[in-house]
Amino acid sequence: MEAMARRLVELMNRNSLNATALGKKTGVAQSTINRWLNAVTKPELESIEKVASYFDVPAEYFICKDEKKAKIYLMLHDMTSKELDDSLFHFQKEKLWKDSKRTA
Repeated sequence: MEAMARRLVELMNRNSLNATALGKKTGVAQSTINRWLNAVTKPELESIEKVASYFDVPAEYFICKDEKKAKIYLMLHDMTSKELDDSLFHFQKEKLWKDSKRTA
């Protein structure tokens, strides 16, 4: 199964959706979604954006070839605003510390 299809299946399973339900919610035909899931065709960017918008993930989640980046997109999707703020704060703090070590 291609990465795009695998990632779409994961989000559909998380949300208890089948191709018919996803199609109704996104305006993408069920047959088109099934073709993506079976890797018969690849979606156009406009369709990827519709599906990504529904799941509240960036379109890059479906497109990127790097599995680590895709997992990060999904982790960010699952975090609350406070968790995102805290993570960003700690990331910036660590970066400043590392940068200060390099210049010292």
